[in-house]
Amino acid sequence: MDDVCELMKDRRLDILCVNETKRKSSGGAIKYGSFDTCWSGINQSQRGCREVGYILSEKLSECVNGYKCVSPRLLWLRIKIKLTWIFILGVYAPDMSKPLEERDEY
Repeated sequence: MDDVCELMKDRRLDILCVNETKRKSSGGAIKYGSFDTCWSGINQSQRGCREVGYILSEKLSECVNGYKCVSPRLLWLRIKIKLTWIFILGVYAPDMSKPLEERDEY
């Protein structure tokens, strides 16, 4: 996570959608240094394999108007910058090697 945040600073990125496949959390927002993060949740008893999240710069996190964890694979973020509304959808889709049932459920 340190390397990712450092890369965001170097490249002057304000937002990054990430797939953290081994992370287990109950979801929600977490402060990480000068960055804010929000994660979809996966139960602690489940195998960590499909979480999605956002890493936001301090400047952009002030513009966040809302976010919702729809499922461990789907997280949306609503941002308002001046008069412009931006809706960003973070998705972690199953790959083609997964069983058809899992892909259909998605």
